[in-house]
Amino acid sequence: MFANPLTDAIVKQFPDKFGAAVAAAPQTMPTTGHDMQHNQDSNMLLAIAVAGLLSAAGLIVLRRAQAMK
Repeated sequence: MFANPLTDAIVKQFPDKFGAAVAAAPQTMPTTGHDMQHNQDSNMLLAIAVAGLLSAAGLIVLRRAQAMK
C-alpha cells in the first residue's frame, strides 16, 4: 500500500537513474499466494485462541461445580 507512492516519488526525484527501469516495470505485481499463507496462519492462531478460551471456561465451570458440593 505504501510502496507504490514511495517508489513513484523516488523515481520522480531521480528520473535519470530510473527512467529505463520504469518503462519495463510491470504495472501490477503478480499474485504469488502469499496472502493465502497469511490467512492460514491467522486461522490457525484463531483456532488456538478459541481452544484456549474454551479450555479456560471448562476449568472454571468444573471448579465452581466442585466448590458447590
